[in-house]
Amino acid sequence: MITAEEAALRAQLILEYPVHQSKRGCELDEFPQGWLINWRGWDGHAGQLSVVIEREGGLVRYFTTVMPQQIVNEYEAVRERGHPDDRWTDLRCQPACVS
Repeated sequence: MITAEEAALRAQLILEYPVHQSKRGCELDEFPQGWLINWRGWDGHAGQLSVVIEREGGLVRYFTTVMPQQIVNEYEAVRERGHPDDRWTDLRCQPACVS
C-alpha cells in the first residue's frame, strides 16, 4: 500500500511539475482503489487521457477511452482497459528527494 504522499510524488514525477503548482500542477482525486490525477494546463478533452495511481503497490495506469467519472465509480470493471506503467512502482524515494 502506498500513502497519499507517495502518490503525490509519483504524480509529480510523471507530470514533471509540482503537485500543487497553480499553472501546471495537479490535484489527486482519492477513491478506494487509488488516486486519479487531475492536472492543470492540460488542453485535452475529458476522457482522452486519465492517469491513475493504484493504492495497492503504486502501479500507474493510463486510460485513453474511459471517462474519469467511470474510473472513480467503476474501477474494478474498467481497470484492465488501462495501460499499466510499472516504472513508478518501485519508487522508494521520499518527497524530499524531488527538487
